[in-house]
Amino acid sequence: MKVFEKEKQDLIVAISELFRRLYKISPITAKILSALVIDGSKQGLSFVQLQKQLDMSKSTLSESLSALVNLNLIFYETRDGKQRKYYRSFPFDKRFSEFLENL
Repeated sequence: MKVFEKEKQDLIVAISELFRRLYKISPITAKILSALVIDGSKQGLSFVQLQKQLDMSKSTLSESLSALVNLNLIFYETRDGKQRKYYRSFPFDKRFSEFLENL
């Protein structure tokens, strides 16, 4: 299982660099976007899950999530009327079409 986690972290780092250059965002913000693309595209990830996975401070994570929402790169939803937000990246087809537009 540790080998898989290491590979996943390497993938997050590699994709982060692509997102950083493509969207002109900070490395930390790009890392969050990468984690959401890899782990949160279907179910979404809560703030706490992201904080644990990425080992970030609450303030840094909060600022970066707000920036990503404002850039329309991610969105959030609530479930069952609870206040907890689950952050998700937009589906691949939307991201890919925007990527092609940028080219």
